[in-house]
Amino acid sequence: MPAYNAANAPLRLGRYAEASDAYRQAAEREPDHPDPWHSAGVAYVRSGDLHGAYQAFRRAVRIDSGYLAS
Repeated sequence: MPAYNAANAPLRLGRYAEASDAYRQAAEREPDHPDPWHSAGVAYVRSGDLHGAYQAFRRAVRIDSGYLAS
């Protein structure tokens, strides 16, 4: 998942809004993978957007109900 991997850089640099947008775009390209939604949730938490985090984590769990990270 190149789009997902590319989204990791802004997260590591503390650019959380950019990271969450990139993860959401990655999720659109790979709709069957929960990882981009989980990582978007992490970016939302770090930016203080708990509602956005909740929504992203729920999307990850809807894709894979056994996804323990979210």
